[in-house]
Amino acid sequence: MSLRSVPFFLVLLLLVRGPLLASPEQPTPFRVNAFSYEVPFAGLHVLRGVEHLPIDVQPFTPGRHLELPGTSRSLEFFLDAKAPREAAAAPAEGAAPGAPPHVPEWRKVATVQLPATGRDFTLVFVPQQGQAEPFRVVTIDNSADAFPAGTIRLINFSPHPVALQLGAEQSTLAPGAQMLKTPQLDDKFRSYLQVAYSVGGQWQVFHQGPLSLLPERRATVIITYSSTYLHMVGSERPRGRDGRIAPEMLTIQWVDRPRVERRG
Repeated sequence: MSLRSVPFFLVLLLLVRGPLLASPEQPTPFRVNAFSYEVPFAGLHVLRGVEHLPIDVQPFTPGRHLELPGTSRSLEFFLDAKAPREAAAAPAEGAAPGAPPHVPEWRKVATVQLPATGRDFTLVFVPQQGQAEPFRVVTIDNSADAFPAGTIRLINFSPHPVALQLGAEQSTLAPGAQMLKTPQLDDKFRSYLQVAYSVGGQWQVFHQGPLSLLPERRATVIITYSSTYLHMVGSERPRGRDGRIAPEMLTIQWVDRPRVERRG
């Protein structure tokens, strides 16, 4: 073998073995945010490996996004049983020097398996009775393919079927169901939404009004039967002897823009 032929065989060997030596493809990361219209809790954490990561939960719109590695799409959520249920506070002022650090007592409150595809999810925490975990999690795919700009996503979390009129289009939505609509907008980027539910065999309207949808935006409409949400937003509706507001049908809405995924 001549010395001149050695570099050629070395190059050939690297070309053949190169793909075998290449590092394995890394799992695609994803992001989540959380929303709870029914229970005003704070201090929610998601377990990743051995670390409990805090995740923001809001009652009006989904909280801040949390970026997660794509190693597993099975998520477990915990609350610290020793922490107060109001917003987690910093250490109290004037605490005795050398006081022992707080040791959380983690209690699992929810589990969810995310879809195998998609990289952007909103997680809705819904209370459930008689279960080991007090919340079930409804996963909403926020990817631009599943929920593009110019559309309205309607989700019925109430126990009642509802009738919808969006512009001139009419439809019904069963409890637990959701639908995606592309509204016809006027020159001010508005449509008109009317929602009703059945009471004693008669449809009763509980929401009606314009819905604005600017270019490159999308809207989410949550339909629910709740009194807790009315307490959280400081409603001035009449209260019973127990100080509670009677539950009623209502809508919760927000508008956002799809996340632009970088490809390649």
